[in-house]
Amino acid sequence: MSALIYINGKLLDLEPGSVIAQTKQINDLNSVDDRQCNFTNKFKVPKTANNVKSLDFLTLTGNRSLVPYQKNECSLYSSNGECFVYKGWAVVTDGGEYYDVVVYDGIIDLYKAIENKVLSDLGSQPGQPLYELNHLKTVTNVIASWVEDKPYRYILADYNGDNGDTANGVINIDYQVPSVNVKWLWGKIFEVYGFAYAGTIFETEDFSNLWMTFPKGQAIAGENDHLIFDADDYSFESPSNAYYYAKFNSAIVDELQGDVGGVHMTIAETATYRIDIKGTLFGHVNEIQKDARIRICKNSIGENPGEAFLSAVFDTNGNYVLGEAADNIPHGDEFQLESASFQLEAGESLCIVITRSENGEGGFILYESDDNVLDVQLYRVDPNVIDFTEAFTDFAIKDFINEITHRFGLTMYSNNVTKVYEFLTLEEQLITAPAVNWSDKLAKKVKEDYIYGNYAQRNWFRYNYNDKEADHNDWYIDVENVNLQGSKDVIKSRIYSPERLKSTFLQNDPSNIYKLWEKEPVEDSNDINYKILDKRYYFIKSSLRTMPLHLESKMLTTEGNVMYYYKENYVGLKWHEVIEKYYRTLSQVLSLSQIVTADLYLKDTDITNFDFRKLYYFEQFASYFYMNKINNYISGKPVRCEMVKVHRGQVLPPPTVAIRITKVEIDDYNVSTFFDLAIDIPTLVFEYSTDQVFWSQLQFDYDQNPFNYSPSSPITWYIRLKAGTEYSNIVSFTLPSNETITP
Repeated sequence: MSALIYINGKLLDLEPGSVIAQTKQINDLNSVDDRQCNFTNKFKVPKTANNVKSLDFLTLTGNRSLVPYQKNECSLYSSNGECFVYKGWAVVTDGGEYYDVVVYDGIIDLYKAIENKVLSDLGSQPGQPLYELNHLKTVTNVIASWVEDKPYRYILADYNGDNGDTANGVINIDYQVPSVNVKWLWGKIFEVYGFAYAGTIFETEDFSNLWMTFPKGQAIAGENDHLIFDADDYSFESPSNAYYYAKFNSAIVDELQGDVGGVHMTIAETATYRIDIKGTLFGHVNEIQKDARIRICKNSIGENPGEAFLSAVFDTNGNYVLGEAADNIPHGDEFQLESASFQLEAGESLCIVITRSENGEGGFILYESDDNVLDVQLYRVDPNVIDFTEAFTDFAIKDFINEITHRFGLTMYSNNVTKVYEFLTLEEQLITAPAVNWSDKLAKKVKEDYIYGNYAQRNWFRYNYNDKEADHNDWYIDVENVNLQGSKDVIKSRIYSPERLKSTFLQNDPSNIYKLWEKEPVEDSNDINYKILDKRYYFIKSSLRTMPLHLESKMLTTEGNVMYYYKENYVGLKWHEVIEKYYRTLSQVLSLSQIVTADLYLKDTDITNFDFRKLYYFEQFASYFYMNKINNYISGKPVRCEMVKVHRGQVLPPPTVAIRITKVEIDDYNVSTFFDLAIDIPTLVFEYSTDQVFWSQLQFDYDQNPFNYSPSSPITWYIRLKAGTEYSNIVSFTLPSNETITP
């Protein structure tokens, strides 16, 4: 009896003796960047009446069958009822007298579901994932990302913009960006496409505290401004010979709440505003030409001339004068004034007042002439809209999943029944996996190879860089086999690396630089233009800092104070650190690689129940093997398998770090330094510095843990410990403070 095949729930006819060979494979260790699925050989299905009908009359003249273009759910059973494939994927084509069919299963469902999908396809409408990320960049929302459980967080770092007076604890949020939590985004992908995931890696701090930055800088000046009032038809009313009101007779744009006499413009909503005025004014006293002055007055409805009236103008004591040019506008000259931003509450009013220049004497009269012209635009300065949907249009979901699997050295295993994808680390897969004794299934050893896959002697893991010549956070796996090619890139991430050098940041606490703006000096000026960079995705970690901080938005003229915040951390993200933690076992396998090709006697039940998550022991080789591939299994015949020898239970020890600072607790000027010591040495050295060039030293006994010291100066300090000839990590902090630092 032939195998049984169901396509879209319909049993198809197979010719007696039909051979369906199955290949089982998972993550081929030949290439760490490859993800593979199981498949059958291409087999023929006869065009019987039942099969033609079951396939919607495919190949018949005039047919409109969708079978060649859609996912065809397929289940494949052996002649004795063993289920080889459950809810797999059948690809059907025309083979002339027969239909040609290939059946896939394994991880194909997930990868087909996300094929050609980008992260923005997760959706930004209410109830969809990215809707939770989109927000306005305001001081209030920056703080909310620290105190509320949100899927995004503003992680303070140097993004190469105008950071503010960071040495004194003042941050300009205009040049900060949010980061999305990778674990949250990962979960939403699986949720949206109808799958679940499992794995111990997802409960680790490395994964839970991994964030991906918003990939571009935002506009700072002008691009978000909304024109709410525009008028160029003005007349002038003079309550006295000292000043004039500018009265608009008609408006091109009018989104005000209202006005009083065309003079006082009433604001509709609380926000940040700016005003632009241009025109020409002709003033005199007794026919003697006088220069003019323009003031913008707030809430002056019903005010009389004099000090009470003038107290409402924008001045340097909390309000705003348009600038020095507004104090002396030459008679008859064209002028153009642009204000800085200022805050107004809903219901407050503005008016434009014209008087003599600040340096003038006597009264002031405007000629009654059409030559006196004003053109006024009032803008609402809106916050930047952080739209992850728009920003994520260029990041394929498949690429994102691959970035995570590469970063943690993961292999995924699918369960087509539960739709759960399990992810194992290389250590879980190659070292600590459960084992099965298959010694009785060995038919013969075919060959043994010692060069495995497409690896080289040096195998590079690469980041993306702003400087295309940089490579400071790249690293490699070396394979000790001189018969391999010299070097190759095995992973090329689309994630960017921060710059090689750090910057001085909050209270002189160094920060990595994650470029989202490019600084461009303005010629013949001390000014700097900040060019927006795009498509710069960075991975970043978040560290809690307990210290007062003042936030401001120069663009919105808003501010706020906090007692704690989150700052950038790049610990564990360099490829050197990633490889050391998650690829040591692969390095061990590759350095003494032994690949055995053997014929095995397997039964249908072996194939049905086969589990790539297990290791397989053969006493003939006295070794455990990772099953890389079962090639073209046919019931009743030996099947050729490719197996990779592993060293089960022989986990490589981590490199010995002689001494490491694990925590620093600060209480005003009292500093307690906690550490781990991995070598037997009675005396240690505490070193401290203000510039990391000149270090002072204090000796102490190894059992003084924590070591307590109280520097006296209120500046930024750097500390490290020394055990023998080896140094610990360096920790920095600013005194006085009250915080706990966990490096």
